[in-house]
Amino acid sequence: MLPKTKSKPKHTLSDLTALVYGPSKIGKSTWCSKADDALFLATEPGLNALEVFQTPITCWDDLLQACAEIAEGKHEFKTIVVDTVDNAYKMCSDYVCKKFKIEHESDLGYGKGYALINNEFQRVINKLA
Repeated sequence: MLPKTKSKPKHTLSDLTALVYGPSKIGKSTWCSKADDALFLATEPGLNALEVFQTPITCWDDLLQACAEIAEGKHEFKTIVVDTVDNAYKMCSDYVCKKFKIEHESDLGYGKGYALINNEFQRVINKLA
């Protein structure tokens, strides 16, 4: 169970899973656009100043479809950028609430709604990692 050798470091940005976090308009998307063969899953219309491959994501079903296509591996993209993750999480929340016919995640009680949303979000995002 315990390792016998050290892990090897990743040498390119495309080999890593990273979260880029910061205030609005400081260059997060611009920085990510420099990654090799990047695909932006755009949950907001903020990429107009950048020349990038982008797929508009307006709801959780759009993200599910994009993730399914990415998981198939029949593409040339080396980097996937979810821009922005907080919008994607809100879409996930709306999806789960609609699925369970509730207005708010707290309506299920004992944290169940929050757990359902977190589980759904992690299930999909982990496919991209």
